[in-house]
Amino acid sequence: MDTVDLGGVRLHVLAVWPGLPGEADRVAREMAALDPAVVLADLDTDDALRLREGVEKPKGAFEPSFVDALLRDEIVARYAKDALPGEHPVLAAARVARNRGASILPLRPTAHMPGLFDRRRARKAAAAVPAVDIKSFGPAFAAALAKEDVWSAEADAEAAWPRLTRALTDGRAPLLCLAQAHRAAPILKRLHETRRIAP
Repeated sequence: MDTVDLGGVRLHVLAVWPGLPGEADRVAREMAALDPAVVLADLDTDDALRLREGVEKPKGAFEPSFVDALLRDEIVARYAKDALPGEHPVLAAARVARNRGASILPLRPTAHMPGLFDRRRARKAAAAVPAVDIKSFGPAFAAALAKEDVWSAEADAEAAWPRLTRALTDGRAPLLCLAQAHRAAPILKRLHETRRIAP
């Protein structure tokens, strides 16, 4: 977990790798240790509605949007072929937040979904990412899709900035930002470039 000090405000950023065995349990442990008041989830508004439905059902699931699902599927295919499918880490985070009375907020407004041909190109680009260690896969995945001009992690990080800064100035703490592996780097970069946010 990274901690970014923005003057009078501190934000904890936890990068997650959906599809990786044990990831939901790791997120639950990190959240239990931090006990955040607010969880800023790396989702758009439509994702958040599906997440809420998953949390409300005892054995509910969460199906992410196309790019996030593609990341998860590639992680499973590369690093977890023989593992039993686990809970999505964002769903695990939402369950912990509900049980502890924390707020969970989506970082982005509803995003434009890639069309049929862009989805096809995105799948090919993701499959062609060379073999890398798991910690490097998120940025490599993001770079491959950006090169094909089908999706931009930087654009998503920019779209998240207004809600992120609003949460940082609300005065509630501790604050946790749950960033999926393909968006964690640009989110952290933008935060590190920001010297101070007034509480």
